[in-house]
Amino acid sequence: MATVSKTRDTVELLERWLIGGRARWVADLREFFRGFRIRETTFDLYVRGGTRNRGFLMSRFFAWSALPDYHVALLCISSESVRSRMTSEKLRKAIDDALYHVGQEELKWAWLIAFLDSEVPAWGVSLVSRYDRQELGLSLASTATGQVVVSANQIGRSIRKQLGLNKLMERIVHDKAN
Repeated sequence: MATVSKTRDTVELLERWLIGGRARWVADLREFFRGFRIRETTFDLYVRGGTRNRGFLMSRFFAWSALPDYHVALLCISSESVRSRMTSEKLRKAIDDALYHVGQEELKWAWLIAFLDSEVPAWGVSLVSRYDRQELGLSLASTATGQVVVSANQIGRSIRKQLGLNKLMERIVHDKAN
């Protein structure tokens, strides 16, 4: 088992989970980029793909004939990539830049995950839990405590359920303890 000690390592572990097909029930994520800049924000990880899976023969035919082909993305930022520490202003700027990118790339929806190296602050819980725009699902995750907060919209709830972010955070906290 890999030893994970920093938020950047958490981003790498998330990337490996996605490459291994962790999100395949929701989206077929095909293109991975590191250090992706959108306006003033540099995201540690940017992944894009579509909702139509590629599959083999029958599943490919079913996907082609029955499933919509929406373009989707995942954006990930860590508190280490934001100078000093994550603040509400910096998180709001990352949200604005992510929404700008959703509009520019004509994405149906996107996930935005922010990894913090401290506890999730009260302002973060409040901001994320009240977020309700349907095209962006938000999550704040603490690599120190394993706490995960997701937005109440459908895309936000799928971060916890489909990506297994809680399991990832449990693994990280467990690895730190050992």
